[in-house]
Amino acid sequence: MNRANFRIICGINLLLFVCAGYAAFTYESRLPPELAAYLEAQYQNDLPIIEWVLGVFALFALIASVGIIFFARWARSVYLIGVVVTTAGTVFSGPLVQSSLETGIYEVGMVTDGLLIALMYFSEVKNEFATTNS
Repeated sequence: MNRANFRIICGINLLLFVCAGYAAFTYESRLPPELAAYLEAQYQNDLPIIEWVLGVFALFALIASVGIIFFARWARSVYLIGVVVTTAGTVFSGPLVQSSLETGIYEVGMVTDGLLIALMYFSEVKNEFATTNS
């Protein structure tokens, strides 16, 4: 794996993040009325603390995903922690209403998250993080 291919995978991962957000907002209107009502009720309530914590870690992972494109040393561990915490934390966030498109994009994004983590720690790409600015 060379630098260019790794950056392409990083770009695909960021694109998937944007596409999942787009799908979340554009496909809400296609949900059945019962699910749409549940989702609307969720928007009316205050966010539980777990959602705030997961949001902060997701933001850190998003910032770190830009850092790993430039092989910033700090970004590798921040990305790993952000992805692990947000993935594990979804267990505690309660029921989730999503369109099938959003779920599909999210699942592909999880695979690319795992691919990036594996490449950053277990391929020759790991050497790029040791030799660049941090």
